[in-house]
Amino acid sequence: MRNYKCDPLMMGQRLKDLRRNAKNSMSQLEFAEEIGTCLGNISKIEQGLRFPTMEILYDYMNYFDGDANLLCGCHENQNREESIDAKLKKLPPAVRDYFTDIFVEMIEKYPFQ
Repeated sequence: MRNYKCDPLMMGQRLKDLRRNAKNSMSQLEFAEEIGTCLGNISKIEQGLRFPTMEILYDYMNYFDGDANLLCGCHENQNREESIDAKLKKLPPAVRDYFTDIFVEMIEKYPFQ
């Protein structure tokens, strides 16, 4: 079993609240169409039955102009010692560079602009 820092129920509720509070309280269907996914994906994510894929998380980030931790409410469960930057600093330089390269590639594939 995976040990997620974010609770899927809390994450789903947070994303649902963001959608409801944005642009005239869009329905799940309207939002799904807006970001180019199916209603079932949005429904399951907001019910906490599924974590969003990276692609859908990027769509949420672009749409709401926010960072993943803020959108998902994960920042509330982390302290400074658990941050990504702190963990990267503890790694050997070659491993840190490897992960940095992967992250940069992900950002370039799904630009936030």
